Amino acid sequence: METVGELKVERFPYIQLIIISALIGFIGTVWLHIMPSGLYNFYNLGYALCVMYFMVAPMVLLLIAMPLSKTKSIGKYLTPVNLTYLYAVGFMASWFVNADNLYNWLMEDIVMTRVFVPVDSLRVFPWFAAPPEEIARGLINGGGVSWGAWTPTIVFWWLYEVVFGIFWFSLASILRKRWVDTEKIPFVHTLIAAELVVRTGTPEVAPKKRLGRPFIIGLLIGIATQVPIFMTSIFPWFPDIYGWKVNTCPTGGQYISSNSPLAGIAGFSIFQKHPLAFAVAYLVPVGVLQSTAIWYLIYVIAVQVAVNFGFYTGLTGMGGCGRAWCAPGEPQEGPPLYFYSLSFRGGLIGLSVISLFLSRRYILDTFRAIHARRAHRTKMRP
Repeated sequence: METVGELKVERFPYIQLIIISALIGFIGTVWLHIMPSGLYNFYNLGYALCVMYFMVAPMVLLLIAMPLSKTKSIGKYLTPVNLTYLYAVGFMASWFVNADNLYNWLMEDIVMTRVFVPVDSLRVFPWFAAPPEEIARGLINGGGVSWGAWTPTIVFWWLYEVVFGIFWFSLASILRKRWVDTEKIPFVHTLIAAELVVRTGTPEVAPKKRLGRPFIIGLLIGIATQVPIFMTSIFPWFPDIYGWKVNTCPTGGQYISSNSPLAGIAGFSIFQKHPLAFAVAYLVPVGVLQSTAIWYLIYVIAVQVAVNFGFYTGLTGMGGCGRAWCAPGEPQEGPPLYFYSLSFRGGLIGLSVISLFLSRRYILDTFRAIHARRAHRTKMRP
């Protein structure tokens, strides 16, 4: 550890974090592939809820660190700074071991195009973005893994994610002071991790006082909720006391079936029942929750009006998780509403551009400060 004036600069634990990242990648991928299909959305080390992107691995690491912080041999290394590193690395590694990234995006949307539409696939995706047709077909027919044929694809997508990760990390670093110090934007998932870091990084305080009664009660509620759900998913004979198997979507919500009294409301497709969603929602600012509720109501009304004008035929008689985006309805992608154009496409781009425009003076001042600091270092060199 180096000391600069009164500021202590700790060495970055490169080796330890690389090992932890590799372990999460290996264990998380194996874990994902041995779980039943009904569980991989909720019990993987990636995100537990795809609608909230609540990462599991970093929270598990912090929970494991809690009892270890009381040991003499390991506890001295579990400082708040190292725990923050642990959370950040666990968060990034967790992103790559979830079912959505591995199955729905890379395997189904890209690699499998080599099998089902090989000519169009080669026109859209270059040779290094996916393996050749005969190699990709091996995922269906089984057999050994041709690592030589898979290497270009693995290296490309690894570099793709790393480059974009560095870009977004750099952008977040530039905007950190404005977001965190000035505007004090509440990052809900990080608030939970920050509380665990504070409680774990104070080993001199008794465990009971560090954890607190609310933490213990919440932990017990989580166990009482999840154990029966897990057991009924593993053992068909176990009673489904919470009705979890009834019309449950991978998002943790319950979809409206075609025979439901609410099926006539065309825009109402799913309501959330996963307890984690409610726990996180308690940390969301009331203004955000109110805005979400208002705009969802506007969405439901807009879809109902469109149905009354003859669009989205058959939507009210359709059940299932994809009522909002699957054929023959598709109010998210189909005319006349095209809601995905506002949310997943143009809306995100517009929101990003507006945010950068409103922060233009702050960004310019940040770059001036960086340039002045570099100029000062250059001037001080002998």
